[in-house]
This record gives sequence, structure tokens and C-alpha cells, in this order.
Amino acid sequence: MSMRIVPVGRAAAAVALLWAAVLTGCMEPYYSRPMTGLVLPVDPMAGEPAGNAASSELSALSGSGSTDGADAASSPATNPSAHQPRLMVYSARFELSVPNIDEAVDQLATRVGQMGGYVESRENARVVCRVPAEVFSELVDSLPSLGAIVNQTLSSQDVTRAHRDLGLRLETMEWSRRRILALLERAEKIEDVLRLEEELRRLTEEIERLQGDLRCLSEQIAYSTIEVLFRNAAVTPSMGGPSTHSPFAWVNQVGVEYVLAAFDSLEMSAEENPLTPALLLPGGVSLDVPEGFVLVERQRDQIKAVSPDESKLWLREFPATNRADLVFWSEALKNHLIHRRGYTLIEQRPVRDGSGLDGLELHFEVASRGIAYRYLVTLYVPDRPFWSSQGKIRVVEFLAPEPAFARHLQLVRRSTAPGTIEGRL
Repeated sequence: MSMRIVPVGRAAAAVALLWAAVLTGCMEPYYSRPMTGLVLPVDPMAGEPAGNAASSELSALSGSGSTDGADAASSPATNPSAHQPRLMVYSARFELSVPNIDEAVDQLATRVGQMGGYVESRENARVVCRVPAEVFSELVDSLPSLGAIVNQTLSSQDVTRAHRDLGLRLETMEWSRRRILALLERAEKIEDVLRLEEELRRLTEEIERLQGDLRCLSEQIAYSTIEVLFRNAAVTPSMGGPSTHSPFAWVNQVGVEYVLAAFDSLEMSAEENPLTPALLLPGGVSLDVPEGFVLVERQRDQIKAVSPDESKLWLREFPATNRADLVFWSEALKNHLIHRRGYTLIEQRPVRDGSGLDGLELHFEVASRGIAYRYLVTLYVPDRPFWSSQGKIRVVEFLAPEPAFARHLQLVRRSTAPGTIEGRL
């Protein structure tokens, strides 16, 4: 009985052997491979190895299918940390108390730009900026000039090994990819070509992912991150304390703290009859509730409404002497909020309601409960009704954080004119 031996083409045999070598090599830990030319200096903007001393050697390796493990193991490049400075990622978080948040943000942005950095994002009073690592300490040291530091956190992370490992993995994948390309050039069978192309696709995707990771890490090394949360320098005092007391009773009941306290204790689920008898009596307050708000409480002398984004609208009337006019009461309120309670006045403007009654709108900025708010208070001094011996002051308060404040401002302004109650329950 004779045995028949079927000859196999040399190219097909090489494909099978090298394919097995590639698959076996890809499953080995990358640090167990004898590699050369693993030099890791990185351009911070490019995020890729600045040089590849192993390119020619690996190209030759792809053609010959042999390596010199002894030479690779003895290469100084296998220990880059011996010649390379440590790669660090620096970051900082600050909380600053400043007199004017917008001015402080502008100053920070200008300073960051002058140092070669940029503002990455701004959300209300929170700013995240990136600066070259070499000026990180300089910017940190300059922040106290913007305002008082309330809180700060500085951190650094040594990413030398992580950066080196990414470089090693990337070179290993690129080396394997070159081997696959060499095999494709010599492959003859369709099934070998398809199998090699699938492996080439997988390696290409992995190389692109590693390149992205390396670029991201290099960007973090090159540009440090500084996050700053600005808070208004006004300190919110406790309600009713001696330092906040005004000689005028109604003034002591107006302000951000009182709005928050009044709405926190409100039962939002109870439905009420929109034709509450008290509101039909002469002198009862009325309000055209702006679009996007819903009535949550109504009484003879006050109406409350809220929006889904927690903006608050509160109309009230207080008894007051009829011997004082709008100018007197607006100055009394401004003096109290600004000088006694630390509010920042942004602007004021005269207004007129639907009945022709003149009023004054005051726009403030203030921090309370750790949140920066915009507070709009509008004063009217109606004529004393003939059935009353005492005058009144109508106060419309609108409180909201940014950007909710800007979103509702115009509708709220139009709603300050007396009208019918049009709540959406």
C-alpha cells in the first residue's frame, strides 16, 4: 500500500504558519514581546510617538519572519523611564467669593487667553478652563486676585506608565498590522485573503482606538484643567437677625430668603377654586399668570405661582403709611437689600402697570443656599381706596436661577399689571 503526499504551495503554508504566529502573538501580553525602538517622547498636540526606531526593523521582520530577541531585550529603549521625565496631569477646583460674578468670569477668561489657554465651558457661575501645564502654577497663584478663596482642591496624577503602556500596545498592534499586510500580498487562496482582511479590520479599529486614547492622555498632560465656581460675595444672613432689621415692617418680609422659605413650605398638590370669594371682594390682588407657570396658592392679599424649572413668582400687598411715595419706599428697600443684606443691584427701571400706575423694577443678584439667583422685585404704591384709612404697597417678586430667569423674564414683566387670574391647574 503506497501513501500519496499532496504538495502544498509555499505561499499557502507561509500564510498558515504566519497566521498562527500572529494570532498567538496577539494573545500574548504585550510586555512579554521582545520589542525595540519603544521610545516614548510625545508631541502634546499630536499625541503620537515622535519617532519609531523600530519601523525598519519591523518591516524587515515582516519580510523575513525572524527577530533578534537578545538585541531587543538589551535595548535601552525598553526602559524609557530611565531617560524620560515623569508625565503628570494637573487639575484644580476652586470656589471663589467675588463682588461681581460676570466681571470675575471675564477677568479669568482674559487671563487664561493671555497664558495660551482657553475656556472649555461655562455653566452659569461655573467655569472650566484649560491652560498649558507650564503655566498651571502661575494661574493658580493668581486666582486670589479675583476674589476670596472659599474652597480649593489641587491634584496631580503620574501617568508616565499609562502613557508608556499605551505606546507599547500601539506599536505592537501596528507591528501586527504590518505582518498581516505582508501576508496579504502573498496570499493565494480566497479563504486566506478573507480571514486576513477580517484580522486587518480588527487591528485597524484597535489601532485607531489606541491612537485616540493616546491623544486624549497627551492633551491632558499638555493642558491642565482648572475649574472655578464663582459665588457672590454677599453673605446671606439669617432672617430676622439684628443686622437685617429695617424700621419698616414690610421691608423685613421681602427678599430671596423669604421667597424660598415661603415656597418650601407650600403644598403644591391642592387644587383651589379659581373664583375664591375673597378674591372677588374689593381690593383683592389679581395677577395674569405668565405662560409656563401654575398657581399654587391664592389669598386676598397674595398670589403664588411656580414653573417646572422652580422659578417662583409672588405677588403681595402690605399695609403701609400713605404719607410715603414710590421714591421713598424704593430707596428704603434698596438701602436694606444692598447695605444690610449684601444684595448686588444690577439695574433698575421705571415701569407702569395696565391701569397707568407708576412703579419701579429692581434687578438684583444674590447667592442663597449655595446657589446664585437673579431676583426681580417690582414696587407699586396704589392710591388708598376710599374704604380704607391705610395705604398699601404692592410687591411683585420673581426669583430664579440662570438661565431660567432669562427665559421667563419678559413674560413675568407683562404679568405684573393687574388683571384677571388665569392660572392653569
